[in-house]
Formats: sequence, C-alpha cells, structure tokens
Amino acid sequence: MLTGANDLVQPRLNDNERSGLPGWTYFNAEALALEKEHLFRRHWQLLGHVNDIPAPGDYFTFDIAGERAIAVRGKDGQVRCFHNVCRHRGSRVVADE
Repeated sequence: MLTGANDLVQPRLNDNERSGLPGWTYFNAEALALEKEHLFRRHWQLLGHVNDIPAPGDYFTFDIAGERAIAVRGKDGQVRCFHNVCRHRGSRVVADE
C-alpha cells in the first residue's frame, strides 16, 4: 500500500539504467490519487491555448483531477478561469463543452 508521495520516489539512476516508470504506475488507483493530490491540484496545468477563445465571450470547459473548470475571455480581452460549479447547488454552471 502506498502511503505518500515519497513511496513513488526511486533512487537516481544512471543514464544506461533508465527505463521509464514501471508498468503498474499507469493502472494503480493509489498512484493516481497521489498524482492528483501532489501534482495536478497543486501546480499549474496547461488547459488550452489563448487562440482557443479568441473573442470576448468565447469559453471552453474542462475537467481535471475531479475538478470542473471554465476558461472564458472577458469583454476586456483578458482570459480568466473559474470553477465551473454553482456554489449553492453544486451543479455545473456551464453544462456544454
């Protein structure tokens, strides 16, 4: 059983010993939970390009690590991201993709 992020850390390998992550890491629910907590929710994530929402009012929605979000270009031309969840009902504010 994995208990924390340090359980996934391996000793430093020489270049000729590198082979990538072990296969089990791609299908392990505990490893995914640790990645969500220690990587996806704590660090910036690339979600799209500014050209994906070129005009004011353009938007797109996305889900990452169990979180719902929306990126929108405002009337002032700035791109902003928000949680795509109604604060009092918990449902999506924007339902389409």
